[in-house]
Amino acid sequence: MQCREVYRAAAGGLLRDPRRNPVPARYRYPRKAERGASGSRRRWALMGAGVTALVIVVAVGAFFILREGSPPIDPADRAAVETFTRDVIDVEIMRERVLDEFERIGIDIRTTEFAIVFSTLESVIPEQERLAEEMRSIDSPSNVTALAHTLFVDSYERELEGYNELNKVAGQAQSAFPDSTARRLRRLDGYHSATARIRAANRSRERAYEELRDLLGRVGMTLEEISVAN
Repeated sequence: MQCREVYRAAAGGLLRDPRRNPVPARYRYPRKAERGASGSRRRWALMGAGVTALVIVVAVGAFFILREGSPPIDPADRAAVETFTRDVIDVEIMRERVLDEFERIGIDIRTTEFAIVFSTLESVIPEQERLAEEMRSIDSPSNVTALAHTLFVDSYERELEGYNELNKVAGQAQSAFPDSTARRLRRLDGYHSATARIRAANRSRERAYEELRDLLGRVGMTLEEISVAN
């Protein structure tokens, strides 16, 4: 026993005792790391093949879509959308004049005189009633324009309701505060309800124009080109 220990000491540790200084696993099991690297390469190869197949499918689909082109435009729908748009533009031009007159006071009540509020609204309300009727009477010969028509009608009717309510509140304010200014009506609850209707009307008009632009795009037209031609 002592001879073996002396021999190992003399050999400078060239001989290993596996119980005291075992060989590292990477030397004892060299194939384990190789198997892990091989599996990783296979996974990457499969992922690359999947991506390549997806790209090929998309490219082939795009090729057939471009070759076939866009679906044909229905001439009846195109004519309906164009006629509807021209009618809407005509009414909208008249509305701009009414809106310019209303801006004398605006929803923030820019005047201190009750007389100016009443005279402005007494002029604006009948004109707005006529415009709302004009918008309702626009012929919608195709179902494709039905939603846009409904949204435009809603915007005109809400605007009219706002003007009427604002006129009513102005009368209440003048009765309650005869020696005050017209801006006093902004403290009444009815004022906030009236202005909320007018703001809601503007939102309906924005949605109506979004729908109209979408319709025109489907039939290969734009609102700008019809406005210029109108």
